[in-house]
Amino acid sequence: MDKTAVLEALRGLADPSALQGMSRFGIDTANAMGVSMPQLRALGRRMGQDANLATELWASGSREARILATLIVPKSTVDEGLVMRWLEDVNDWETCDQLCMNLIRHHPSSLEWAARWADDERLFVRRAAFATVAAAAVSMKGVDRDPSFISLLELVERHAEDGRPLVRKSMAWAMRSIARRGDVCRTAVMDACLRMEGSPSRKISALGYKSRKELEVRYG
Repeated sequence: MDKTAVLEALRGLADPSALQGMSRFGIDTANAMGVSMPQLRALGRRMGQDANLATELWASGSREARILATLIVPKSTVDEGLVMRWLEDVNDWETCDQLCMNLIRHHPSSLEWAARWADDERLFVRRAAFATVAAAAVSMKGVDRDPSFISLLELVERHAEDGRPLVRKSMAWAMRSIARRGDVCRTAVMDACLRMEGSPSRKISALGYKSRKELEVRYG
């Protein structure tokens, strides 16, 4: 399939009635067709991997085409330069998170990238840092990786003053995902929450409190 055929296929799957609901969840619908994620994943599987087509689809600006790009780009062709160019185009949390979950978390350097991006003030670059940690914490199995994720909790504590909701939600997501790895990680997350709760900053304290309560509800 070429770009024209893909866009035509997407228009055939479009459901304009879905756009209002997407908008309520903060998804940018200016360039959206209303195609669901299951439909996009099914189409991506049929298309197979194609680096050039992925680049063309991303450049189209369409929500659906960009998500498809993250699904079909060969992971072996991805580097930080490509990821950063795409991140600079992102203007809503869904595309950011799909980029992290479908692509970035699978790269061997994903955690190194996340550690750098967390210090970037740009909204979706910082969100991508914590979304990548959250996604990778689930997919990177093995207790030998636990220390790497525990060390990344320092990034949450460092940036917990950031009051932007999209960043705060991604930090809370990262902590939840790290806690899911097991008792050692869960204890480390709880310790980080308690340290944040003790901060004189209301923003930092609030993030620590909310995250601690979520852990207590889930794990007791």
